[in-house]
Amino acid sequence: MLAPAGARAQDAVATGVAQYRDAEFAAARRTLTRALEGDGLSRADAGRALGALAAVDFALGDVEAMRAHVAALAVVDPTYAFGPEIPPEIRDAFDEARTSARLAAVRLVPSGSGATRRLTAVLTGGRAGLRELVLECVDDLGVRASDRGAEPELAIARPARCEARAVWVGGAIVARASESVATDGAASPWTRAGARPRDEGPPWLWIGLGVGALVVVAVIVGVAVAASSGDPRYQLSGPAVTW
Repeated sequence: MLAPAGARAQDAVATGVAQYRDAEFAAARRTLTRALEGDGLSRADAGRALGALAAVDFALGDVEAMRAHVAALAVVDPTYAFGPEIPPEIRDAFDEARTSARLAAVRLVPSGSGATRRLTAVLTGGRAGLRELVLECVDDLGVRASDRGAEPELAIARPARCEARAVWVGGAIVARASESVATDGAASPWTRAGARPRDEGPPWLWIGLGVGALVVVAVIVGVAVAASSGDPRYQLSGPAVTW
């Protein structure tokens, strides 16, 4: 089931497309623009809105806006297929944009060393229609931190799990990446969730065995000393042996 924001955004795209088909171009532009300025759209819905808005722009004589929207469409949904009613000028512009567009991808770049590491989210590939990058981390104590912008960055002092998302128009997530970050002095808890490191804490088993061995040795030594003192309670008796 779609979240309320996603359902409203999807409804807005459907309304805008219907207005375009009814030749209500000004109304369609307002509706589709609001949908793309909001959140909750999937990549497919954002692509549908961009394709319809490009057609609206062309119908209103705004070729520059049409080219900007097909450039964003080439990154958000490069497999988008225009209907047969769409003018060839829009198709040609889209094919040109799709040929030159590069696949958008997010990389997480660590830096620094020691107790504190830094992690930066970097976008490679196409940027047309990009809204922002979002970087979020959760450390091993459950504490959350986030940053957003063109190249968000966080300082990490404890082992953490981090994720970066590339957010396009309409809130569509076009690319994402995740990474576990370990800091000096603490093993990353994300490699074996819930596991306790083998070298954590004192070696109780070996300490116990060592103490037991010392007690046994002390008892043997004590008996030997008492026997050598002539105490009859500790004298060993047995049959005489003649050689």
